[in-house]
Amino acid sequence: DTDYRFFLLRHQSLLNAMLHSNYVASRLQVWNNQGKQVLYEMLAKMGFPLEECQQPYAFMAPHLKRKLRDKISEYKGEFGLDKLEYTSFQRVTGYNSLLSASDVSYAIAALLESESADSFHTALEALNPKAISSNGGGSVLVNGGSLTSGIGSGITKAMQLQRKIVATAMSLVERKAIIRLRHFRYAFIACTSQEAKDSSFQTTVDNPEENSTSSKETTPGSEEYHIFSRPLALTRLAHWLMDMHRGNGKWTGSKNRPLVLCAENPITST
Repeated sequence: DTDYRFFLLRHQSLLNAMLHSNYVASRLQVWNNQGKQVLYEMLAKMGFPLEECQQPYAFMAPHLKRKLRDKISEYKGEFGLDKLEYTSFQRVTGYNSLLSASDVSYAIAALLESESADSFHTALEALNPKAISSNGGGSVLVNGGSLTSGIGSGITKAMQLQRKIVATAMSLVERKAIIRLRHFRYAFIACTSQEAKDSSFQTTVDNPEENSTSSKETTPGSEEYHIFSRPLALTRLAHWLMDMHRGNGKWTGSKNRPLVLCAENPITST
């Protein structure tokens, strides 16, 4: 089936899924007001009211969801999003669950990056077909599932991680913290997502529990405190920064340089 390069679309709002998509964000430059206005213009031309786009996708008006594919095909070229669609597959469990391949990939990656000592076994258990089915139904997640176990927990962690990646990237850019040398660029991240608090990038949070969680302070020993000391999170932040600057033409051609990110690891004091 056809899927879109929107981040976890089925588990949050259409607007947030587009704002946090590497592909959409890098081409429309949604981190600034001008880029956001371009995104809003695209949604308006598609006939999607902003209020509906801010609703969890599962609760959007059915007629809007039915025409999403046709409208995207009609307007993607006008906004430089020609590769917005790709071929994927989905798992449907009765009326309870709808998971795409990318949903499971993001969820499992987030579980593997968690600080838990048995993160590997937690991720492995989440891939159990019975676990996927049982975590697909319910009313806790936007698309059903538990916030504290299995795939549902992984999806929640993946959304939290992506928000931190975007906010931290914006903070590094706004503070001009990326240093260019002759042969490469580098930036240093001190204890994680604390960087994200300095960013002006704002987004809406679809889940009330995430909203309360995101407002907490990051403190030593908390999982959020050293999120970027983990290789996958740091790599995804680097990819976001590279896509962002290649999209606006600043790191292309003769200006292209490798990017090195250094993150403090408070556990080992390195």
